[in-house]
Amino acid sequence: MPLTISESVLNDTGYDGPAFLVEIACQLYAAQKISRPAARRLANLSQGAFEEELMKRNIPVYQIVDEVGFDDLKRFREGKI
Repeated sequence: MPLTISESVLNDTGYDGPAFLVEIACQLYAAQKISRPAARRLANLSQGAFEEELMKRNIPVYQIVDEVGFDDLKRFREGKI
């Protein structure tokens, strides 16, 4: 489904179309609403370029989003794995 964003909205945000998509993709990824690959596609950027955009915004490139991953990280930090 196509989404149209009016020029007035873009003007209000100070972004052009491509920059607006990058910002939206980064914020959706930070909120754990979409995966990094999906956000990268939304932003229309390569993996490296998208990761650079995340770093510019102090958004972690890698996120642990499930209990299993969190438990694994905790055990790793404790030296148990």
